[in-house]
Amino acid sequence: MSAPLRDPVVRRLVAAQTVSFCGSWMQRTAQSWMVLHVPGGGAAAMGVVLGLQYLPLLLFGLWTGALCDQYPKHRVLTWARGITALLGMGLAACAAHGAGALVVYGFALVQGFVTAVERPANESLLGEIVEARLLHGTLALNGATFNVGRLTGPALAGVSLAQVGVPSTMLVSSALLLVALPMLPRARRRSARDSGVTEESASAGAVLRRVRCDSGLTGVLVLVALVTAFGLNFPITCAAMADGVFHRSATSFGAGLTALAVGALGGAFLSARLGRPRDGRRVAGAAAVFGALEAVCALAPTFAVFVLALVVLGVSMAHFTASARSYVQHRVDDDIRGRVMGLYQMAAVGTTPLAAPLVGWISDALSPRAGLLVGGLVPVLCAAALAPRLDRATVSAGAG
Repeated sequence: MSAPLRDPVVRRLVAAQTVSFCGSWMQRTAQSWMVLHVPGGGAAAMGVVLGLQYLPLLLFGLWTGALCDQYPKHRVLTWARGITALLGMGLAACAAHGAGALVVYGFALVQGFVTAVERPANESLLGEIVEARLLHGTLALNGATFNVGRLTGPALAGVSLAQVGVPSTMLVSSALLLVALPMLPRARRRSARDSGVTEESASAGAVLRRVRCDSGLTGVLVLVALVTAFGLNFPITCAAMADGVFHRSATSFGAGLTALAVGALGGAFLSARLGRPRDGRRVAGAAAVFGALEAVCALAPTFAVFVLALVVLGVSMAHFTASARSYVQHRVDDDIRGRVMGLYQMAAVGTTPLAAPLVGWISDALSPRAGLLVGGLVPVLCAAALAPRLDRATVSAGAG
C-alpha cells in the first residue's frame, strides 16, 4: 500500500477521489431524504429514483464507455462530475420551491446518464494515470477512498440535513464536487484517440468479439455480474435480518451497513498488500470466500454476532471487487479500456436491480435468513463453475 502513496500523482488522485466521493454520497443521501418527503414521494418513490439512476448504465454502459476511448478520459470525467455538481444545485433550487416527485425523477434520470459516463471514465482513467506496477495498489486505494466517502458523506449529510435542510446540503455537496475537479491528475499514457486506433477496431462489435475471445476476461465479467446481482443486495438483506430476525430498529439496520463499510475499508488495504491477481482462479477464490462468509452471516444467532460477521464480510467483499477490477484493468489494452470498463460497470452495478426483487421475495416468502443464504450460495456455485474456465487465464507480467 505504501508504494503507490510514494507517487505524488497517486497522492493527488487519492485526495481528489476522497473529496469527490464524499460529495457524491452526500448528494445521494440528500436526494433520498428529499424524495421521501416531497409531494408524491415515499419509499416506493425512492426505489424509482434508484432504478432511474442505474438504468442508463445497465443499458448503455458499453456505448458510454466509447466516449472514454474517443475523448481524453480526464476531460470526460471532469465534465461528468461538473454536471453532477450542477444537478445538485438544480435539486437545491427545486427543494427550496417545493417540487414534487416527478421533478426528482427527471433529475435522477439525467443523473443516471451522467453516471453511465462517469463510472467507465473513472475506472479507465486510473489505468492511464499510474504505472502498471502501481495499478493494483492504486485500485485498492481508490476502493478505500470510495468507502471513506460512503462512510463520511452520509454522516455529513445527516448532520447537514438536520441543521440546514435539503437545499443547503445539496449546495455543500456540489461545492465538494467542484473543489475536487482541479485536484484530479491527468493521464500519463496516450489515449486511444492519440494512438491511431481506427474506429472499426474499437467499434462496439469489435470490442465484444475481443472480450468473447478472452476466456479469462469473459469469465471474470460473468462472475462479477452474478456475484453482484445476488450477493450484494445488502440494503434489502440487512434490513430484513435486522427487522424480521432480530426485531431491531432502523438504527440497527444502519449499524449493519456501517459495519459492512468499515470492513470494506479494511479489505481495500488488505487487497493492496496481497498484490494483483495473475490468474482468474484467484478472483474465483475470492468470490467463493465472499459467498461462504455471506452464508455464515445468514446463520448468525444474535445481532451482535451478525454485525461482527458483517465486518469480516466487508473485508472479503472489498478484496473480491478489487481483485476483479485489477484483473480486468491489467488484461485490456488502452485502446478499448473505456468500453471494457463500461462493460465491467454494467456487470458490477447494473445487474443488482435484476436479481434484487427475487432476493427480496425469498426474504419475504421464506425468511430473511433464506434470502441472505441464497446471496451467499450463488457466488460459491458460480466460482466453482467458472474456475475451470479461469484455470489457464493468466495475466502476463507486462500487461496493463
